[in-house]
Amino acid sequence: MADREKGGVPGAGTGADAEQHKPQLDRPTQTRIGDQLRSMYAELMDQPVPDRFRALLDQLDDPENRPKADREDGQ
Repeated sequence: MADREKGGVPGAGTGADAEQHKPQLDRPTQTRIGDQLRSMYAELMDQPVPDRFRALLDQLDDPENRPKADREDGQ
């Protein structure tokens, strides 16, 4: 309860308690989580970029849209 009042995470511990007991995952669990994350993000990366984002990126690439100071510096 005191953790909630301080805005902390219940059971997270602080100070010396937290240093003595660091939660750790075993290697097979880490590997399994990593594989699942890679799988999820691979699917996301296969999706096309929405047209409105592509238009914004094109605007950023256009030298005419750069601030005047950048154009004068030759960047």
